[in-house]
Amino acid sequence: MRLARIGVIIAGLLLGIVQGVVLVPHCSAAELARQADWQLRIRGDAKARDFRIASVQRDSPAAAAGLRTGDRIVEIEGQAIATPDDIARARHRSKGAQPIRFVIERDMARATIAFTPRPRAKETHPGLDVRYESATTDAGFAVGMVVTQPAGTARLPAIVFIPWLSCDGIDYPDGPVDGWSRVLLEIARTSGMVLVRVEKAGFGDSTGPACADADLDADMAGYRAALKEVLRMPRVDPARVFLMGGSIGASLVPILARDAPVRGIVASGGFYKTWLEHMLEIERRRLALDGASPAQITAAMRGYADFYSLYLNGGRTPAQVLAQRPDLAALWYDEPEHQYGRPARYYQQVQKLDVAGAWSEVHVPVLVIYGEYDWIMSRDDQDLIVATVNRRHQDLARLVVVPRMSHNLELFESRQRAFAEQGATPATGVAPEILRFVRDVLAMPPS
Repeated sequence: MRLARIGVIIAGLLLGIVQGVVLVPHCSAAELARQADWQLRIRGDAKARDFRIASVQRDSPAAAAGLRTGDRIVEIEGQAIATPDDIARARHRSKGAQPIRFVIERDMARATIAFTPRPRAKETHPGLDVRYESATTDAGFAVGMVVTQPAGTARLPAIVFIPWLSCDGIDYPDGPVDGWSRVLLEIARTSGMVLVRVEKAGFGDSTGPACADADLDADMAGYRAALKEVLRMPRVDPARVFLMGGSIGASLVPILARDAPVRGIVASGGFYKTWLEHMLEIERRRLALDGASPAQITAAMRGYADFYSLYLNGGRTPAQVLAQRPDLAALWYDEPEHQYGRPARYYQQVQKLDVAGAWSEVHVPVLVIYGEYDWIMSRDDQDLIVATVNRRHQDLARLVVVPRMSHNLELFESRQRAFAEQGATPATGVAPEILRFVRDVLAMPPS
């Protein structure tokens, strides 16, 4: 689930569950164990602590073992399942071709069902070399990278993609699943360049702490290690490397650009101000789109101002804030120790970032992409990014606002439908816009 999907959580709808991997010593890319594909979907009511199998693929080992739609999951490998993060950690520990044991409840009776899941499939693209590689962080864990490039031996420009906040995958063996996946796959297939998608620590084939428990430092360690590895790849021209970030990744790319010589930056749907300011803005937009009255919004924002100050600046978890301020309990819609599937300390570290300062140090061309119906990030932040870069280098940065596009690079008929994620159609012009920018920059003399 991307940050763009938090409206589903906030509304209390059923939650899709994300995946993770097991903590093991680092090994070479060829030896990284492939994540298991359970071939089933799990949905749940987080407040009721009720998680059930929503569907099981008919020809899967899980179906053959007897798991059925509607089975309530009690335990996985001896661990009780009470939150979405419990599911994420279970997936984190699960590898293809390794047995796994579910305890389920069906018709008021419990049963133990074991099966051996298959490894997840890998992407294949006609005419492209596709490699699943890894980079080792200073902490000793490995992050996965999906590398696509045209066949041949020539050194090529490279685009390095830094992903969003949430624990979602960056490879799509079954084809695109949303706006971002469509854009990434189109760039891979049509660019004639190397595209490197960097996985988070503790997700997919990566090792390290489970994504649901990993903080920003773990994510950044992985991104830095991957960027170093990209610069050493034999097919990559290190003088023609671009950074591209999506959502929170768009706010991390100027920070990562301090560590490596990049030729240009693409930032889609990032933030510029402090995270506390961002959260207050997003809560106001969320309340308005959810139908709250002006008076209700005003009252709620007074409470959110206190809540987020104690949480982000005070170093408390949401549960600790509410223990101190029980009058704010009605405002909180997520977990006691986590928000949007990441631990509280992740956001406390994000709050300490100086994103504006990082943008002020950027001296390469920048393309900022923003959707007209993006309710997650503000238009004001995008204007500030462009103004900050252009303050020192006139016309080095430019903003492209895509009509009717959401944070997740999909088109909707209205902002309200984008908020509800109803009736999405592909934003087909985004990938060509990115590639046009990259080729224009490559045609310029290096700065």
